[in-house]
Amino acid sequence: PPAPPAPPGSRVDNLLARLTLDEKVSLLHGAPDPASLGQAGHVPGVPRLGIPPLRLADGPAGIRVRRTATALPAPVMLAAAFDPGLARAYGRVLGREGRALGQDVLLAPMVNLIRTPYAGRNFETFSEDPLLSADLVAELVRGVQAEGLVATVKHF
Repeated sequence: PPAPPAPPGSRVDNLLARLTLDEKVSLLHGAPDPASLGQAGHVPGVPRLGIPPLRLADGPAGIRVRRTATALPAPVMLAAAFDPGLARAYGRVLGREGRALGQDVLLAPMVNLIRTPYAGRNFETFSEDPLLSADLVAELVRGVQAEGLVATVKHF
């Protein structure tokens, strides 16, 4: 039988030992994307080591790039439905569309708790209730990642 894969930590250590200083730096701060769609970021990858490039799109309420993308209802409205299944379906839409637009990482969902009505980005988050927000965000992440896009929970 084939040997089992090495543990992730040893694979990372092996890759780090093989990266040049310039490659390490490029993975930390990114670079201009030669095929940019106006997404939030690009990490060029290291082809000689099999590390793929990553394209990072913002988008709590849809994939934000310069191409046509679906504008979804604001996550605060999703929370008002109190429906984890709907949150997962919403995440699947984000994941499917993000992959169709050539993105690898979604800089969402945003999970700030709404503590004041004056915050300008409250519409991008879920609710003032930590349990409701956690339940819905977990399902949204499951939906996004089921489609092969990496979800990045942000703005705690």
